[in-house]
Amino acid sequence: MSKDNTGTSVMKRLPIILLIMFFLIPVGNSADNTSEEHVLSSGEEGQRGEAPCVNGKCSGSTGDSIAVDNRGWWLTGTLVGQQGFREWVDGILWSSGELEVHTSTKEQLSSYPSFQYSLSVEEQNSELWQGVTDIQDSRSLVFSFRSKAFWGSPFSSESNFILTGISDSDESFFDSRSFEEFPEGVEAGWDYRGTWFFREKVSKGLVTRVQRINRRLLSNQCVIDVHLGGSRNIAHYRNEWIPEQNTAGETDIEEARNYLISRKQYSSVPDVGQFTTYQESLCRYAEDAAVSNQEVSILYSDFWDSRESLVEAELYKIWVETSE
Repeated sequence: MSKDNTGTSVMKRLPIILLIMFFLIPVGNSADNTSEEHVLSSGEEGQRGEAPCVNGKCSGSTGDSIAVDNRGWWLTGTLVGQQGFREWVDGILWSSGELEVHTSTKEQLSSYPSFQYSLSVEEQNSELWQGVTDIQDSRSLVFSFRSKAFWGSPFSSESNFILTGISDSDESFFDSRSFEEFPEGVEAGWDYRGTWFFREKVSKGLVTRVQRINRRLLSNQCVIDVHLGGSRNIAHYRNEWIPEQNTAGETDIEEARNYLISRKQYSSVPDVGQFTTYQESLCRYAEDAAVSNQEVSILYSDFWDSRESLVEAELYKIWVETSE
């Protein structure tokens, strides 16, 4: 084989090699959380764990990178809402507790229509499931979770997100570390206004979920769900087969033919945007606002014009309106 052919063959296989290397890096496993997580039942006072310092930069400093869980988990997160339907499922291959979490309190429903997230409790974490079932009221809670490991058992639970802890969400945002360090809010530590795709958009809403993603080979990422208020009509397409329309004089067609068409339809859903950041101080500010049910204002770029879809954008600034 010539050198040119050998080089071409290697280049073709390079993406496959990189993909294999990525999946060979350990990401933690499904059973690691049982002994390390603090389980909070209905009478206990919860506290979120502080994110560690990364490369000498601690959470709260502008321009820092996203701090991730030191156990090496691929994704961890914080979700705020009220406990909904719960059920213990005894399946053939797995047993798990399945839990719904509803966003928005009764006082917020008119402005922020509720929707739900799904979480699971694995069989070996029976103490945490007992803590879940002991909670009988409808107060707003903070749910800590992680994602399943890529090669963990797919039958360990129904949801892709595993519950790891519960705490109360009654702290005031104005007593939080974020407000103490950034009373006027946090802004991205780079000149986003100078980029050609920036189209300024300001909105207000409630932070409902924050996810920290350990991407290992790339910059760590923080994904923030913000309920922007009200509902939005989302466009989607449904494929349909329709029979061919015969015209006069074409009655001798032996076999009817169908054509595939795509019909545009709309559905109304709560207007929840998904925003990303690679800056720890922005991510931490969103977490502190979430656990205190504090409305925030956000600045982002709606470059792709999301009138018929939910917003997906990078977060450039987040702040809380304070009365003078």
